[in-house]
Amino acid sequence: MNLSQQLAARQEQLVREVFSPAQAATLQADTAALKQTGIEQQSLQVGDAMPNFVLPTIAADPVELQQLLATGPVVISFYRGSWCTFCSAELKALDMALPAIAELGATLVSISPELPRRARRAALKTAPNHLLLHDRGNQLAEQLQITFTMPEPVREIYSDLGIDLVHFNGDDSHKLPVPATFIVAQDQSIQFCFVNADYTQRLDPVEIVTVLKRLQSPASTSLATAT
Repeated sequence: MNLSQQLAARQEQLVREVFSPAQAATLQADTAALKQTGIEQQSLQVGDAMPNFVLPTIAADPVELQQLLATGPVVISFYRGSWCTFCSAELKALDMALPAIAELGATLVSISPELPRRARRAALKTAPNHLLLHDRGNQLAEQLQITFTMPEPVREIYSDLGIDLVHFNGDDSHKLPVPATFIVAQDQSIQFCFVNADYTQRLDPVEIVTVLKRLQSPASTSLATAT
């Protein structure tokens, strides 16, 4: 199964085995409301400049975007945290695609607000081969305008499942990034972006590889801008 099929299967299982009908309806309504805010259109878009950043890896080593760009384009993927089954599936799929991404001269980083001590444990199983960065307090995600505050009814559902964002993220803002992937050229311009208010939807790594190949073609500028 490709990533989209895996995510659909996980969603069906959650609705069937984990969430009550009322909980499923609440989550669906919350996703629809988040889409209505226009967050997908308000975020940084193709042609915008990705701000430089320095973020720590989950091993506390600093990583700067400009240093990564010195060797080629950078794929930046934002995820909610290892507690999210959809994020885990995405991280695993990205990790498997890493050789193809690296072969095209690109670097992949995945970023979340989750505290490193938690992310490290999950990384051993889901993403042992690529850079996981910690965006403390969603500071970078805020700059990109891809954050939202989880409403109280959704917090209650997550709490029933043992998901405590205050403990997991180390702050009480209850803010998260929506799923988002940016492909950044060496001049820091965003050449491709995927931003989706629906936490069950992610960009398939196959599409990332396709875009990177496209950017290497003679017509890369026009093709990337049209994406």
